[in-house]
This record gives sequence, structure tokens and C-alpha cells, in this order.
Amino acid sequence: MPIKVLQANVGRAYAAQDMVYATAKEKYIDILVIGEPNKKRVAGDIWIKDRRVDVAVLFLNRNLAVCGHKVSDGSYS
Repeated sequence: MPIKVLQANVGRAYAAQDMVYATAKEKYIDILVIGEPNKKRVAGDIWIKDRRVDVAVLFLNRNLAVCGHKVSDGSYS
């Protein structure tokens, strides 16, 4: 089973993030990756995000499981 991933940079725009989310649902995307997400839209536990909230990941396919994740600032060292 191939996994479908949609990645988009929304520049913190509320409406742009809503459009990307709607597209992901319409296209049956499994994993949604948002660059520069709207911080209010990704608040809470369903989004996996880095410490600075520069990237957020949402698993839309409930058949996929996250075994664990580590939160960091998102930069390379």
C-alpha cells in the first residue's frame, strides 16, 4: 500500500492552511506536512510539531501509527 504525503508551506496563513487541509482530505492523503503552519491551527496534541512550530505533521490515515517522536527545534547541528 503506497503512502500518500502532501507537503505545503502556508506561510502561517490561516486560510491557506485550511485549503491545504481540505485538499488533503479530498485527495485521501495519508500524511500532511505543513511548513510555517498557523500556530493556532496546530495547537493541541493531534499535530506533531517542532519546538518552534516551524513544521507540523498530521497523520490523516488512522491505519498508520506513530510509534514515537522527539521534539526538537528543527535546526541541523
